[in-house]
Amino acid sequence: MEGIVGRQQVVILIDPSVTHNFISANLVQKLKLPITRTEAYEVTIGTGDSVKGEGICKGVTLHLQGINIVEDFLPLGLGSSDVILGIQWLATLGMTHTNWKLQVMKFQLGNETVTLRGDPSLGKTLVPLKAMMRTCKYEKGLLVELT
Repeated sequence: MEGIVGRQQVVILIDPSVTHNFISANLVQKLKLPITRTEAYEVTIGTGDSVKGEGICKGVTLHLQGINIVEDFLPLGLGSSDVILGIQWLATLGMTHTNWKLQVMKFQLGNETVTLRGDPSLGKTLVPLKAMMRTCKYEKGLLVELT
């Protein structure tokens, strides 16, 4: 899904398999977000590889589908997402109702029911190499993530 940090539009991933919240180190640098020094840490990513990070961005406000989320985030080199909300945030919500197939999540925020909807267009798609080369040659642009 998409949201906003500062004045920057960002791609957000909500992932219950991740313990902490993460923010792209590139986004932190671009927005000049303050980083509080911490000891270095190591994060195991989905591929099984470990990525090293350092510091924490405290009290970052994320605008997401009509709500404001204020959380601490660990800066890290992220792939196609700018922000990952993990259990650190999800655990604050209490009971949630999620339909992963429809990419819909509902929870109570005070007396209000919040409904977050995923954006399927932000998902990854396999593209044939010939199509990528044609795009590169004729359209002069290409975004590729190799995993």
